[in-house]
Amino acid sequence: MRRQRGFTLIELLVVIGIIGILLSILIPTVNGIRKRVKESECANNQRQIYNATMLVVKDLNGQLPRPALIGETYQANESGPNKYRDFGMFMLPGQNGGQVDYKLGGLLLPYLGRGPETRQAIFYCPMDRGERPHLSGTYQGVERNFSYSYNRRIRPKDDPSVPDFVIRLDQVRKPGSRIMVYEEVGPNDLWCSEPGNNSDDWPTNRHARGGKVPSDNSVDQAEYKVAGSGNHLFFDGHVETLTPLQVMTGSSTAGGDANTSYYTPLDR
Repeated sequence: MRRQRGFTLIELLVVIGIIGILLSILIPTVNGIRKRVKESECANNQRQIYNATMLVVKDLNGQLPRPALIGETYQANESGPNKYRDFGMFMLPGQNGGQVDYKLGGLLLPYLGRGPETRQAIFYCPMDRGERPHLSGTYQGVERNFSYSYNRRIRPKDDPSVPDFVIRLDQVRKPGSRIMVYEEVGPNDLWCSEPGNNSDDWPTNRHARGGKVPSDNSVDQAEYKVAGSGNHLFFDGHVETLTPLQVMTGSSTAGGDANTSYYTPLDR
């Protein structure tokens, strides 16, 4: 009767080596696929925000929803002298920015799904790394619950002597080249202001190669501006993946000027 021959040590080592090589090839591939799926989910979030915004525009007879600033809560609005009825969403009370109210008052809420968890999932990028919100150039302690914010030129509140107003959608002259919703590093409110030179409203770079945010709060580091990208929603409903440099300057090179492209006043 013949004895069955087993694997020798060398044969086992060869098999283990082959398995290791296959895993080294497959794991990055699988991780890359997962990352691309999450990037696609982020872009889809912004498309859902666009659809909800357009429904509110219809409700407001053409006016865009009012984006809330820090301190603009449902409670403060109800007790204030104006009681604006055109806020898309409010900020949560008791926080120094970074927390959106997904329960009370905002006109967007019914169009973002049922319940605060569903609404937050739409306003929070699945690739968000949880960076703390910025305020006056420093990180805040609050845990942020949203990733996206509206172009502050929707509500051009520059001069305190001018009444606070919100523009109409038909006033946006070049909807295909003006960003409506930005994906920020650590937004503190629903208003993205001067992304080219305002460290509170840095555009994110969490997608693609996913470069790190400068640890010293400086946007002068070249790596941050080009290593990675973010999704940004335009007024015509399309989403583009742009590096921070492209959002800041309106160009893939440092010679551009965001004030003459993506962030130009909307009626020009």
